[in-house]
Amino acid sequence: MFRFTIRELVLLTLVVAMGVAWWVDRSQVASAKRAFENDARSMSRFFDANRSPYADDAERMKEYFQKYHGAP
Repeated sequence: MFRFTIRELVLLTLVVAMGVAWWVDRSQVASAKRAFENDARSMSRFFDANRSPYADDAERMKEYFQKYHGAP
């Protein structure tokens, strides 16, 4: 029968906790990357050379700025 000391159980708990923390962090990074890429695709229309430079997109640009940089 297996006999584990407190030290071994603490080390096992530490290794499992580090693995879970790494997985959660990577999941959040991937999610943030997908959100940024989707916003970048939708923002690409602001930089269309054939579009009028005087189009009224100020509110939408302000919304993106606040999302990524905080309130001005």
